[in-house]
Amino acid sequence: MEGATLGNMGSCYYQLGDFTQAHHHHQQHLTLAKQHQNRFRESAALAGLGSICFSQGDFAQAQDYFDTQRQIAREIGDRNGESQALGALGNVCTALGQHAKALDYHQQHLAIAQAIGNQRSASHALSNLAKTYAALNDPTQSN
Repeated sequence: MEGATLGNMGSCYYQLGDFTQAHHHHQQHLTLAKQHQNRFRESAALAGLGSICFSQGDFAQAQDYFDTQRQIAREIGDRNGESQALGALGNVCTALGQHAKALDYHQQHLAIAQAIGNQRSASHALSNLAKTYAALNDPTQSN
């Protein structure tokens, strides 16, 4: 319960734009999750930390957090978490100009979202695919 509260507080601070407090709370969330060997909460904390780094332009660190989140989610069978991490990794790759890699991540995100029936996540994946194709200057693929 405490871990979820820390994660929620981190998310609130993130929404308020207070990245220092958001990072502090997500880091505490991660520490607690590791202490209790709660891989699901660990994955959630990593997602929060990755989002903070992405928002601050630290794409290499964001990529590390999201990749670790993806690995944990895959290990514990959390398809939603894995799908979310793949989408985030795709966005990081787009920001880094690694468009082919971004397309691969977004296609994996879409495949999982469709397989588990998460229409909202599938919609995000399709939107991100369109943006990535647009970044490749291929307007025929962005519709």
